[in-house]
Amino acid sequence: MKLNYDFVEAKPLVLPMHEKVSLNLIGCGGTGSWLAASLCRLARVLTEKGKPTQVTFIDPDIVEQANVTRQNFCDAEIGLNKAQTLAVRYSMAWGIEITAIPQPLDKMMIDSEQTTLTILIGCVDNAQARNSIANALEFHQQWRCSQHATSFWWLDCGNHETSGQVLLGSHLSTEP
Repeated sequence: MKLNYDFVEAKPLVLPMHEKVSLNLIGCGGTGSWLAASLCRLARVLTEKGKPTQVTFIDPDIVEQANVTRQNFCDAEIGLNKAQTLAVRYSMAWGIEITAIPQPLDKMMIDSEQTTLTILIGCVDNAQARNSIANALEFHQQWRCSQHATSFWWLDCGNHETSGQVLLGSHLSTEP
């Protein structure tokens, strides 16, 4: 196995101050169901430190028997919507409000003000869903002025059987 050390060349990321934070988990299956608890923990810490934080889970899929062994669901949740199931579980556990949207992502679902740090966390497993995230990013970046361009981010998470990757970007341009 060859290790990839491209991260050594990574540039530091310093964001401007924002009044609020919006964490949007898109895809609540294999990766998203495990990431959900950590997002909620982060939201609670930010809220306790005085930073209003909005959490939204988006996924149209329902929990199936096959999901129980590799996703963060149990038998009692079979037949329920994934986003709604996780939202209820973690809002009760962490005492935070979580919005669940049991539909595929649409660019208009994302509420993004210029004073809000908006992060789309993509945990999807198909090109159509990633395309929807790219469309949302493009739509919201079009009306932002350059000084607010770093207010909208896409964290794309993916995995294979024995590996995974995480990519972070703030706009669709391939130029630095």
